[in-house]
Amino acid sequence: MQEIIQKKDKIKGPINLELTIASGQTSQAPWIKEEESYKQLITVKDEHCLVKISEDEDNLIINYQSLRKINKSDVKSKVNYIFNLDFDLNKLYEYLELDSKLSQTINFCEGLRLFLADDPWECIVSSIISANNSILRWTKSNTDIKEMFGNKHVFGDEIYYSFPDTSTIKGIPLVGECSRDLRACGLGYRDKYIIESAKIVDTWDLNHIFELDYNTAFNEISKLPGVGPKVADCTLLYGFNFARAFPSDVWIKRIINHLYFDEKSSLTTKKVRDFGISEFNDYAGYVQLYLFHYARCSGLLNRLKK
Repeated sequence: MQEIIQKKDKIKGPINLELTIASGQTSQAPWIKEEESYKQLITVKDEHCLVKISEDEDNLIINYQSLRKINKSDVKSKVNYIFNLDFDLNKLYEYLELDSKLSQTINFCEGLRLFLADDPWECIVSSIISANNSILRWTKSNTDIKEMFGNKHVFGDEIYYSFPDTSTIKGIPLVGECSRDLRACGLGYRDKYIIESAKIVDTWDLNHIFELDYNTAFNEISKLPGVGPKVADCTLLYGFNFARAFPSDVWIKRIINHLYFDEKSSLTTKKVRDFGISEFNDYAGYVQLYLFHYARCSGLLNRLKK
């Protein structure tokens, strides 16, 4: 089945699929690239659906298949959500243009959108794994977890794996202080965090998190093992679309310090987080995303390492 989304009439602002999918957001591992398309197994109304998405100058083209019948409108709605297509990127750019420190990010990030989680539980795991880890390593770990513990779904001659649910992960045995199975996925010491988090989240209704205000949601997610402030904000931003979340680590601290403060000042990551939330408000998540990508691509990050 196929669904066409007209960019001009249906999407508020530009969309760059490649930039969005490969930007390292901790919602999920990047979708699989196949020539000019990207494909992945997602869940639509509790049904597993293989989606392949591509773009031309005027349209987003969504091809999909599932073992059971799924309404086109439901597939389109889920794709809209994952790629944040209802967000008005033009208004973001108008906002960024008001600040000379932020306006320079637009040329490096045009079409970059939030890449939101198909499954918030997967985002929790990905965000925990990403702490002090490279994008390449945590995305490989995410994929390995799916292939080792997830359910297999066959579409023609292709095999895909859904992300294992909390009941599966919480049942993985720990031998002493570690799980050999999870450590085989490259998790290292994070294996305990993932299993203990699964036990807690298994008792939650994750949909309830969407209904909370930002501060309450932050405190709730922060109860999970291995979830510090940055991981909590990554989870809330990419897993639950909390626009005010401002994930802060040493690199964001250096970028904010360089752009807005005396570079010799001793800002903590907490102060940077507080600054980002109060300064950028409902654009905080996008500003963080754009600043980091800009710094990485412009060479600023390398200069700040010195």
